[in-house]
Amino acid sequence: MLAETHYNLGMVLYKMGKEGNANPHFMKAADLAPGNEVIWNSPPLSNVQAPSKAGSFSGSGFSDGHGHSH
Repeated sequence: MLAETHYNLGMVLYKMGKEGNANPHFMKAADLAPGNEVIWNSPPLSNVQAPSKAGSFSGSGFSDGHGHSH
């Protein structure tokens, strides 16, 4: 349920025009729910860029075609 909460908060912020604030919530939702098609196929998530962190999976440069790297 935590993934859906981040997704919903991201959607509210996105629809308010606050994409910069929404993007981290979409990324967190995607990280928490890797198999959730609603989250992964959402239009806002397709534009999100994952932050690069040393030692994290998102910093590996792997792209799944959703507009962000893993």
